[in-house]
Amino acid sequence: MSPRARLSIAAAAIAAVVAATVAIPFPAAAQPRPPAPGARLTDAYKREVAFLESEKAALERRLAEDRKAADARKASARAEISALQGRVVSAASEAERLEQLLLDAERKLDAVEQSEDVGEDLVARAESAFSRAGVKLPEAATTADGKPDPARQLEQLGFIFERAPAVLARQAEVRIEAGGYFDVNGARVEGPILHVGAIASFGLVDGAVGPLAPAGEERLKLCPTPGAAEAATRLREGKAPATLPLFLYESLEKGAERKAGKTLAQIMEAGGPVGWVIVSLGLAAALMMLARAGLLAWASRGGRRLLRPVLAALSRGDVEAARALAARARNPAGRVLGATLASLDRPREQLEDRVAEAVLHEQPHLARFGSAILVLAAVAPLLGLLGTVTGMIATFDIITEFGTGNPKLLSGGISEALVTTELGLVVAIPALLVGHVLNGWAERIRDSLDAAALAAVNRAAGLEPPAAAPRPARTTDGEPVTYPAAREAAA
Repeated sequence: MSPRARLSIAAAAIAAVVAATVAIPFPAAAQPRPPAPGARLTDAYKREVAFLESEKAALERRLAEDRKAADARKASARAEISALQGRVVSAASEAERLEQLLLDAERKLDAVEQSEDVGEDLVARAESAFSRAGVKLPEAATTADGKPDPARQLEQLGFIFERAPAVLARQAEVRIEAGGYFDVNGARVEGPILHVGAIASFGLVDGAVGPLAPAGEERLKLCPTPGAAEAATRLREGKAPATLPLFLYESLEKGAERKAGKTLAQIMEAGGPVGWVIVSLGLAAALMMLARAGLLAWASRGGRRLLRPVLAALSRGDVEAARALAARARNPAGRVLGATLASLDRPREQLEDRVAEAVLHEQPHLARFGSAILVLAAVAPLLGLLGTVTGMIATFDIITEFGTGNPKLLSGGISEALVTTELGLVVAIPALLVGHVLNGWAERIRDSLDAAALAAVNRAAGLEPPAAAPRPARTTDGEPVTYPAAREAAA
């Protein structure tokens, strides 16, 4: 029974004793007097307190025993945990040691495999070099798993190192041997060949003299070169030529071909549709630049020759003659001067407005094609960027479908990506430069028209620049410009 239940029972007993004491009636006077109710209650309480104290002492003893047992179990668990931790540390150290041993074994295995690969590659290269020198290696052998037999491979390596000095000396000497090669027409000719080691050859057959280039599959072909006939003649005479043209090669397994330069059509074809659009815009920009240059040249011609007689007539006071000279001119200067001279009798403000109107009337002719050229110069590199994006998309599509094993499949998209950028810059740079140069030319023509009109107005008013001015300002046509004080006086 738990201590709490025992306390509940004791409390119930005390309550029953108290209730019984209250319920007992007082006895008659003739009967003996019982103990007082308070004394009975005190005795019951003392007994119950003694019982509870004994229970408390028993519980305390049991609690102490439980604590000792718990401490013992805790100490045992700590000892077990320490032992397990030691085992874990030992296991981790052993795992690291085993992992390091595994890594060392893998490195040794890789070294062995690389050594086998190096040996196989060395045997293959030596076999190719020895075959050209007429030396045959010992036959190779393989094990049951298909790998080269180490003992046989060591035998081959020993043979290679033994014969290599003689083979190298043979391939390094200059010698003349009989052989055959193909001439420029593809016909095979037989005759003496000068071999310069294993890196160059020179054909000495009459009618097919010159350096020899690889034709593939261990064959040679003639590579015509200026000066080869003279060198061959000196070689036949046993003399050393001043220069000996040679074609250096690494091996004869792959034929050598002359790389022809790309034509403009091939470059445009490599650029794809965007490349053709860029070239078309470039041609349009070139035509516009030529047309605008012609228009500006026509607008600027004759202005100086016209202004001089007009100013001379105005200096004499012959306004009608000046108007007749301006009317006969078929250029912007004549039209601006004609409008200016026709308005000399108007007030200064109206005269300036008429001059400004005449110059603005010439503005469309001077600005023709200017904006279009600059727009094309800005659009061309953007089209080049578009071609770059489309080319790279095509390249990635090919990679997705075929992988990266064949570079020739990737060259088309990469070529389009690079060629369009190149074409865009080739079109944009000249168009931008020439466009700004032509705009500056047009601005100078407009300034010369304003200066010519101002010079005519001032000359008609009888105003001249101050004589003390050391270097008076002049227009682009060579005529002096009236100073501000003269302008105010004319107004």
